[in-house]
Order: sequence, then structure tokens, then C-alpha cells
Amino acid sequence: MKNIALVSLAILSFYATSLAQDSKHYSLQISPGTSWFTTDDNQINSNGGVFNARITAKMEKPLKGNLYYTKGIGLAFGQGGTLRHEVGGNLLPGSELDNPEWNTGDKPLVDGTDIEYKIRMIEIPIGLKYKKPTTGYSTYYVEMPLTTQIKVGTEGAISNATIDAVDQNIGGDVHLVNWTWGLGAGVEYGINSDFSLIAGISFHRSLFDQLKNNGFKTATTIEGAFEDPVSENSKARLNLVQFNFGIIF
Repeated sequence: MKNIALVSLAILSFYATSLAQDSKHYSLQISPGTSWFTTDDNQINSNGGVFNARITAKMEKPLKGNLYYTKGIGLAFGQGGTLRHEVGGNLLPGSELDNPEWNTGDKPLVDGTDIEYKIRMIEIPIGLKYKKPTTGYSTYYVEMPLTTQIKVGTEGAISNATIDAVDQNIGGDVHLVNWTWGLGAGVEYGINSDFSLIAGISFHRSLFDQLKNNGFKTATTIEGAFEDPVSENSKARLNLVQFNFGIIF
């Protein structure tokens, strides 16, 4: 709640400062969507996405013609997904888990472990937006945002043949800061000269590894013996599809 209050105050301050300069081209958007991870390790694969949402305040500033510069601030809830680890090991060494045995030793998590991540973030998007000349009440647009994401909270779940645990503190294994690139499109429907409704869709993908990968995986031989641990250095990137609804004035 403290994080939500701080971001709400920042959004209000953003609007107060912006409106003092110009009464147009400011928006508030609510964006439900889904997210999932992809990795470069064929032994660590996506095993499901999560539903999420974000709320964002934005400012638009004309650059030239129909091209606009945009910036904003927002709060994202539940960004993440589930990763299936075909080879187990000590996969969450930096996390504060309910049972310390789950991140102690060579292989506390068995083969076939699912780890779900849900991350809350403060987001600071900047970008470019192109608006097609208005025809009637509708203005179509495309936009390309670059978003700074700052982690403010993380929870996770662990599921395998021996463990079924939710509400785990796995923030120690998630990076504090990351960036995403995005591409979106939509329509602004003018109610009057100073007020429009927004509807659109956008795709976003993280530029860098979302997870710290300080753990290691340990294969098991046919005889049941553990092989030497190997560093878990996969690159897990976050992918998001968002449906954007809001108002612009």
C-alpha cells in the first residue's frame, strides 16, 4: 500500500506540473494484459503466463507535424510468468523462502520444478508517437516506447513433485532495474475538442535478463548420483501484451 500511495502522489504531481504548462495532451491509461518469460536455455522453458495490469499517466508534446514525444510514470502489477526447470538444483539462492532447505545444498529443488514470478514495478516510459491525421472523430496512432522498470515488490510460487509453496519472497533473485522496448497502436475517439477516449494494444519485451541467475543446476545420473553443479546463466526476458484504455485531454 505504501508503494501504491507513493506512485499515486507522483502521478498527481505529474499532472499538477503538466497542467500548469498546458491543458492538453495528457492522458491516464489502465492496461490489463498478460506476460510470460522466454529464455535461451532449452532446459528452462515458459510454462504459463500471468494476468497483470498497469496504470500510467502520460504527457504528449508535439515535435513536428503528426509526431509526438511522450513520457510518463506508472505502476505495474503482477508482471512475470512461470518457468519450468527440467534440471533442478539450487535455483533461488538469494530468496528468503519459507523453508531454508529449499535453497540449501546442491539440489534442493528437483527436476521439473516450476517457479512463478509476479513482480510489481514503477515504470517510467518515454517514446515517440505518430498520429494519423484525424478523419471524423477518430485519430489512429502508433507508438514506440522505451520503459525503465524499477522493482518495488516480488512474490513467487514453487511447484514440483515434493513442494507446493505460494507467496514466497523471491525478490533477491530478480534484478532491481530493467528496460523494455515496445510497439503499440490504437485509436483516440474525440468526444469534444478537449477530451478523447483511448483504446489500443501494445507489445513489450525486456532488453536484459530479468533474473539474476546466481544459482546452479545439478543433473542426476541414471544411478541417482548428482553430477557437478553447473552455473544457471540463462537469459530470461519478459514479454508483455497490454490492452490500453484511457482518456486524453
